[in-house]
Amino acid sequence: MRSRFVLAVVLCSVGGAAHSQSWVPLGNDGGFVDYLLVDPATPGRLYATAAGIAVSDDAGRHWRPANAGLHATTGSYIAGLVADADVPGRLYAIDRAGLVMRSDDAASNWVPTGYSLNLPLAAFGSSRLPMADVPGSATTLLITDGRSTIYKSTDSGATFSPLAYLSYTYQSIVTMAVDPANPQHILVGLGLSSQSMSNPTLIRSTDGGATFHGVQGGPSVGTGSSIVFVPGGPVLAVLNGRVHVSGDGGASWQSSGVVATRVAVSSQPPYEAVAMNATSCRRSADFLAGSTDCSDGLPSSATYARFTDLAVVSDGPEAFRAISTTSVTGARAMSSSTTNWVTSNYGLNARYMRGLALFPGDENSLFAGYWMETPFETTPLFETRDRGVNWTSMLGSGAKFIRTVVIDPTSAAQPTSMTVYAGGLSHYISGAPTRVSLYRSDDGGSNWLPLEQGLPPGQLPGSVQRLAIRQITIDPRSCTVPPARGRCRSGPLQRVFALSSTEGWRVIRSDLRGDQWISADAADGGLPIHTDDGNVYESIAPVDLEVTADGEVFLSTLHQADAEDGSPVQPVMASGVFRSTDGGLHWQQRSNGLPLLPGATQTYPDVTAIASHPRRAGVLWAAVADDAEPSRLYKTLDGGATWFATSPVLSGCRILDLQVDTSAPDLVYAAGSGVGFSSACVYRSEDGGATWHRIGGNSPFRAISDVRWNENAQQRLVVTTDLGVWELSDAPDKIFIDRFDD
Repeated sequence: MRSRFVLAVVLCSVGGAAHSQSWVPLGNDGGFVDYLLVDPATPGRLYATAAGIAVSDDAGRHWRPANAGLHATTGSYIAGLVADADVPGRLYAIDRAGLVMRSDDAASNWVPTGYSLNLPLAAFGSSRLPMADVPGSATTLLITDGRSTIYKSTDSGATFSPLAYLSYTYQSIVTMAVDPANPQHILVGLGLSSQSMSNPTLIRSTDGGATFHGVQGGPSVGTGSSIVFVPGGPVLAVLNGRVHVSGDGGASWQSSGVVATRVAVSSQPPYEAVAMNATSCRRSADFLAGSTDCSDGLPSSATYARFTDLAVVSDGPEAFRAISTTSVTGARAMSSSTTNWVTSNYGLNARYMRGLALFPGDENSLFAGYWMETPFETTPLFETRDRGVNWTSMLGSGAKFIRTVVIDPTSAAQPTSMTVYAGGLSHYISGAPTRVSLYRSDDGGSNWLPLEQGLPPGQLPGSVQRLAIRQITIDPRSCTVPPARGRCRSGPLQRVFALSSTEGWRVIRSDLRGDQWISADAADGGLPIHTDDGNVYESIAPVDLEVTADGEVFLSTLHQADAEDGSPVQPVMASGVFRSTDGGLHWQQRSNGLPLLPGATQTYPDVTAIASHPRRAGVLWAAVADDAEPSRLYKTLDGGATWFATSPVLSGCRILDLQVDTSAPDLVYAAGSGVGFSSACVYRSEDGGATWHRIGGNSPFRAISDVRWNENAQQRLVVTTDLGVWELSDAPDKIFIDRFDD
């Protein structure tokens, strides 16, 4: 007779001191960077908006995240950033939710000022919201609304009043600067108008913004994208892709002929200027009257990346470093003593990673998917074999992003023949056949096979319907001869499930390792299909799938209900958790005991994650949260016939992933995103969910998508986040010893 037991031994440290917790970034460095900002009070200090805000104190050589207190739903986008030159360490930012935030300690901590821009979310993320410090005042700043209005605050961002509406046809404000020597002097660069070809690219105010007028010599076509006031010298601006120079405070301008999209000037004499775009760079010590080339190290083509910003930061007496950024490579740097650009990304984690698979038995090797914020990326999947020191990109340009990665555990003994699955979203190319992002590798990731057989066809010959793959789950009992209970120990495993966002194919299944797919989302299969009566739209979306020890399949879902007229909706659709006893062909709702939505009889809040006991049939955990609210954890002992709460509401935490230790199933982890101004969160239970404890403290990131650990190194958690891949050394309080007795 075969029995298995777990022995738990409580560890006691001398003096009762707790073990240390420390988040360590694994990378990979780089990614999308939008803004750069030089600190006006601290030489060498530089800020970047990179999946939040990052800070460098050594002219861009090393970076660290600085997001404490920023709104957790901001994602990776900061719409505006400015420093107050009159108050050292004071910064203002506008986040994606439209909130104006302030830091008084050089970005170490952020608090809301109390003001929010009342604009649709779509306004944040498609363009910058220019901000400007007003010199001579510790409480005054200007911001814009992404369109044509400038707002002014005189109380450190607590309130704003419209300062000026710029009535130029269909032109938005692209950049804005106030003369450091004269707060009444304001220059504003405007965007290209699709309705008129005769509007100015640059306008000027000499009365603090009460009135604005066009300038002389500036082009009337194009965009004003960069403005720099040189101390005691001229004003430089990029207008219609050329650097222009003004010697009379901005009243009149002349083109230098230098092609650029950004220009920046060093903060100390001789005030050397650097002007550049994605592929070219010019340096000048005489304000572009003459210039030298500084393009070494830049790409020869800009087709794969968008140039985003440029800054010149002090790097010691009479020295500087120019920092340039793109939508792909992160930061590059050029020293004042060279003309060559080199990568300068150390610690600059700007990639939103989703999808994580650790090599069984190898704590140094893992796969991580990349959730791209830009169409210019061609690296949807990464691998490291040395704990993040070096990363290799995979899958090329076939996938737009990879959201889920899973390894067949029965194949893991030999990394060169290991089976790996990856799924996400394919690139859409107009006029080309669409593809689906489902892949398998049978050689540890060296080569990948697209898995498309059986999927619905696309519109063009040879194409398939473009499905966004949310999750891949391998049936752990799908070997040729499965054991009476529990997981197969030899393989390969045959049955694979995938979740997508397309109705009719929300759950797909393969019994041939992905070589042929069928739908497990038939109209008569029990999963509700969407309803739309012209005013109210209601639907559910599968988000997590688990196969239990006895082969049953459980599915957790998100619920959506919206009214065209914006009125409250009374939900009626069945949602929550569903069970299948025939491999996903038919489903039954199993949500009894979960909290119902107000007034509903079978509609539940989002069940964002689900996990099952690896050996005890019918034992599962689920994370439940309404919309963007904090989560509460639930457990069932009878296959979802009844659920009961196993945690309080996890304040400030929305769980996105639940994982159970297969060798010690009383050890359960729950991880997810911060709610409101909280950081990302990890909770652990060492008693099967009876009690939960937060670990890792206040993390430096705001969202965790996946949590994993190697069973040979349980003290080390690895997570994918909005700031790359991180690890936490945090041993359980108990030692779990597994033993098999025959």
